[in-house]
Amino acid sequence: MNITAIVQARMGSQRLPKKTLMEVCGKPMLGHVVERLRRSNAVTGIVVATSSNQSDLPIVQYARQDRVTCFAGSEDDVLSRFVGAAKSVQTDLIVRITGDCPLIDPNVLDEMIAYHLAEGVEYTGNLARRSLPRGLDAEVFSVDALSRADRMGLEHHHREHVTPFIYEHPELFTIASFELTGALRRPDLRLCVDTQEDMELIQRIYQEFYRPGNIVDMHAVTAWLDANPEWKYFNQAAELEHLKRNQMDGVRQVFLEPAAVQG
Repeated sequence: MNITAIVQARMGSQRLPKKTLMEVCGKPMLGHVVERLRRSNAVTGIVVATSSNQSDLPIVQYARQDRVTCFAGSEDDVLSRFVGAAKSVQTDLIVRITGDCPLIDPNVLDEMIAYHLAEGVEYTGNLARRSLPRGLDAEVFSVDALSRADRMGLEHHHREHVTPFIYEHPELFTIASFELTGALRRPDLRLCVDTQEDMELIQRIYQEFYRPGNIVDMHAVTAWLDANPEWKYFNQAAELEHLKRNQMDGVRQVFLEPAAVQG
């Protein structure tokens, strides 16, 4: 089975423009995302899905430099962009990642993919309640489910956020909810990059733990954050703002994005 991580990335973030290629310990943030995905035992391929806008050409160029497949599609219709990215590599299963998650954990992804396959469903996300740190989120779904959502999901938020049509219609799709157990069950932590404070925290973590050739260990990160509360709570204002922006009920509040919304 071909299992492809599709990394959603562009340069035009409203609150932190060009964050995708901002440097973290000598490497663009997107490069760290790809490096971590390459450590997954389950993921068989990676595609960076960006837009065809001229402003996103640096992402295409970096992907080529990093020898990772890149697909450029619609800026606003991200659902169609994912369909095109999936078709470009003829995959069976998609793992949706956003490019602002430089601590995405390959072991958590492997666990989530195994859970999805064992459940035999079309879509798996953290539906019931958040168990992961924000920034370690992912969604796993079949290409068939994506294609059906593309045909039937006509509202703007269906197109912009890729998967809402799927999880809003459990009568049409088989859906499972993944909850992490163990030491990394830390929904209190914010480890995505949406603001300058988020970036400063990630840069501090990488300065502490990153060594070329090895990825940052998330268990070490959570222990360090607990021992350094000034950094643990450094970007909590951004998390509170995020929650205020998404005052919605149930499933939709959880799934408007895997982390901060990244087009």
